[in-house]
Amino acid sequence: MAFLFTTSYFAIGQQINPYLSFDNGIQQFTDHMSTLPARETDNGGEEFYKIGFTFPGAAVANTTVNGTGYQYLHIEGFAKMGQIGAPALPAHNEVIAMPPGATAQISIVNSTYYEYNGYMIHPTLEPARDTYGSPEPEFWIDENIYNKNDFFPKDIVEVTNVMLLRGIPLAVTQIRPVQFNPVTGKIRVYTHIEFRLEYKGGNASFSTIADGNSL
Repeated sequence: MAFLFTTSYFAIGQQINPYLSFDNGIQQFTDHMSTLPARETDNGGEEFYKIGFTFPGAAVANTTVNGTGYQYLHIEGFAKMGQIGAPALPAHNEVIAMPPGATAQISIVNSTYYEYNGYMIHPTLEPARDTYGSPEPEFWIDENIYNKNDFFPKDIVEVTNVMLLRGIPLAVTQIRPVQFNPVTGKIRVYTHIEFRLEYKGGNASFSTIADGNSL
């Protein structure tokens, strides 16, 4: 199961953080740089819903824990994956309505990525307690993930949950534009991700839903 963890965003112009251009590498921030992705959609009616993201880059925040350097990558409008002990990588949830009875299938239409070496992404920690005097969350790494010579997460787009609202299935779809291999220290950053959430099965159309419901 995947989670989404919300963190504060490092404001451009107030923090002296490097800028990772996804297609040109590390740079210093200038006024024209942005981490805000562009988003396009295409409604395929009762067959699919297509979403495309274009990513210019991310703000890099460096920190040191027990003598080891770690990084956070911040993208405007994106939170972090919230699996405790796993790399805290950018993630964003889209909630997509499907016809009743339908199941979701992700199809990657197009994707483009670049790879960069020399990274150690900070793990996601337990949320801090909102109580005066509470200790800071304990630093913990999931060794099963950080000792594996593979990119995390495996999927750049995944349906993490399906909720029901008045009988309508809502597919919670998570977009993850950065993958990380902890053993090699390599990140894979996507400048473009385009995918379709395809509806499989189903026993009613959207027009039937509209006729039978009123708000």
